[in-house]
Amino acid sequence: MFTKFISEFEDNIQGLRDFVQLINPILEEHQKKIEKESAIYLKPIELAIQRHLEEDVFEKEKLDVKFKEIFEGDIKVEIDEEKNISFSINGDSTSIDEAFAKMGKTQFQKEQLYKSSFISLLSSVEWFYSQILHFHYEKYPDSASINKKSITLDDLKTFDTIKDAENYLIDQKIEGILRGSLSDWLQVLKEEIKLSLSYIDNYLDDLIEVYQRRNLLVHNGGIVNSIYLSKVSKSHSKDIKIGEKLFVTKEYLDSAIDQFHLIFILIACELWKKIEPTCDHRGQNVMIIGYDYLVKNNWKVSRTANQFLLHDKKMPIANRTAAQLNIWLCNKEENGYDSVMKELAEIDYSDKSLLYQVALSALKRENDFCFSNLPQLLKSEELEPSDLIEFPIFKELREDKKFEELCKSDETMINYLSK
Repeated sequence: MFTKFISEFEDNIQGLRDFVQLINPILEEHQKKIEKESAIYLKPIELAIQRHLEEDVFEKEKLDVKFKEIFEGDIKVEIDEEKNISFSINGDSTSIDEAFAKMGKTQFQKEQLYKSSFISLLSSVEWFYSQILHFHYEKYPDSASINKKSITLDDLKTFDTIKDAENYLIDQKIEGILRGSLSDWLQVLKEEIKLSLSYIDNYLDDLIEVYQRRNLLVHNGGIVNSIYLSKVSKSHSKDIKIGEKLFVTKEYLDSAIDQFHLIFILIACELWKKIEPTCDHRGQNVMIIGYDYLVKNNWKVSRTANQFLLHDKKMPIANRTAAQLNIWLCNKEENGYDSVMKELAEIDYSDKSLLYQVALSALKRENDFCFSNLPQLLKSEELEPSDLIEFPIFKELREDKKFEELCKSDETMINYLSK
């Protein structure tokens, strides 16, 4: 069951990413085309701004001559303390207005793509959260606290069995929970399902802000109100005022997808761990998400996934060893080699497999040891050529001139690269 709804959630997240990746380049290309076509009509604005900023009197006069050659009338420019530019046009501004309208339309199209995808993300998260609750309450109905709930006679007549009535009450409870805030959701997980959620601490403020921004977009046109400011942390609200309009950028959307993807997969896996402590499939799910974000150089998200796996004492030691190596890699890439140098120097992997010894040596920049053992690992198929070429832990090895020599001399690498 866990595998099924985790897989469906993963499909929803990937489908959302694929949709944005497919449509965004089309809109970007269209926007560039419109901007190029509009450039000639916006030239008077450009010259007016240059003229306003120019301090040299002679150069200012030259710009004024150029301006009058292409525009009959005048354009006055004002720049406030925050560097916001405004202008007033005295003359026929038809072509300028049309150019701005076309550019505004393409920008609106991009904003709508990000906005609709953002709302779709939270809908997928809500569905996944409801699946987690259904799974738990159906397995442990007493934990739903429905024993003392009442059902009307009309409702009772529609049920064939007591189980149907029980499911009805569980559905009602879950619907009530879903109407609450994200903080309410997490409280249910902590207090009723007894999950620790320790991995959420570094993400909580961001997750709450994302959820509140979604509410603004759906219910208030994106316009900031007092509810939003009262719910989000000071770090998110310090430069935002009531009446300001919030948008969803591509960067904001990507970050929201990454964080909600990670946290709710870990929530499901923590519940899975509680119910089936020794199930290896759980670890595979966490390893995959940790690796995917490692390859994307999203060190924070990858580190969180790997920390979850490392602290799962029921998982095989090999999985936890890989997780520890990935954590060191994330720290090294995010904070520099000095941040892990001392800890790595104290680690002894002589009792581990050769693969883990080489991986640790790659982190420690002991390239000679790595290159002397890579041929053996490749020949035994303990290390795949694709992993050597793609895995971030071997990045510095790939930059070493000896890597090129390995690719030309090792039979396994030659065969792989020739395909």
